[in-house]
Amino acid sequence: MTIELQLANHKSFLERTLYYACKSYIDNFNNPELMTNRYKYSSLRNTYAISILGFHLFDNTFPTVTHFDFKERETHFLLSEARMHTIVLSYFTLSNGNFNNRQVEFWQKYFTNQEITDEMPTYIQEAKQLAHQNNLSKEELEMAEALSKRQQIQMAREEFVRDEGIEQGIEQGIELGIEQGKEDLIFLMYKKGTELTEIVQLTDYTEEEIKRILKKYNQ
Repeated sequence: MTIELQLANHKSFLERTLYYACKSYIDNFNNPELMTNRYKYSSLRNTYAISILGFHLFDNTFPTVTHFDFKERETHFLLSEARMHTIVLSYFTLSNGNFNNRQVEFWQKYFTNQEITDEMPTYIQEAKQLAHQNNLSKEELEMAEALSKRQQIQMAREEFVRDEGIEQGIEQGIELGIEQGKEDLIFLMYKKGTELTEIVQLTDYTEEEIKRILKKYNQ
């Protein structure tokens, strides 16, 4: 099972969710602890990819929670009903009010930090207690926020490289965080017309440091 919280849409998001679901599915292949007979494929298991979304992936006619499974087009027969282990993609839209049932409504209120009332099920109350920020120390909160910021910066770097097709940047170690690779990326971003203020937001360099790097490349 894979679970992720995605607040903003981006290019190829659907393809990414399918990719990681498939990767999780095949990771079980040939695992002797999961094999039910001598055939390697018996190690495969159902894989569920759950995405909690802060945006509308589909139009407003869709329910809050959507599920995509393998089925026959004409009869709608599910492969899972043939006792085959498959992949299920599920998307939970936090801004969609077409609730599948009351439980979905409760979970949406939980994820959107709405008031958790006594009428809600016990599992919602317990989830709130576990996730409440007061359960974290100041140091733990700062660490979580710093990690989230670093992850967002890294994702922005990678997406810029992919979208602009800067293969040279990849080859020079952008993903590995090599210092020279970072400087090369800064120069390439600037050469592509990216504003200095935007480069500052996407990197851990100050504007003065970026100007120094650009000056070195222009010599």
